[in-house]
Amino acid sequence: MKKNVIMKILGEQTENGKTNRLELITEGRYYDRDGAFCLEYQESALSGMEGVTTTISVQGKMVSLIRRGQANSHMVFESGKKCIHQYDTPMGTMEMGIYPLKVDVDLGEDEGSVGLSYQLDIDGCFTSSNSISVTYRIVH
Repeated sequence: MKKNVIMKILGEQTENGKTNRLELITEGRYYDRDGAFCLEYQESALSGMEGVTTTISVQGKMVSLIRRGQANSHMVFESGKKCIHQYDTPMGTMEMGIYPLKVDVDLGEDEGSVGLSYQLDIDGCFTSSNSISVTYRIVH
């Protein structure tokens, strides 16, 4: 059963010594899918990904971030394991490498959080250091 949640998403990207921050508060959904805890929300124009649905899936110590819509990606975060993924954009497909530095998960029935810190490379070249913090609470 899907439950409505209020989510706060904080994102930070540091590239070439310059840090960009983004904060988004939005409505979303919380549900269990085959034993995985899932948070789902619609991206906005503020994030530059309007028309994209983002799903954060937590299973054990592994976190997946899946985006579907105008830009498609599936990133897997597991401490100490670099993952290579394809990133589909309207301008073409790129190879994206994710090296998680921190994967923190604190899930609760009424509220919780997911925190990720990672390095990103595109086509094998270091691009940026990133972090995402997502907190949620169930709307009754």
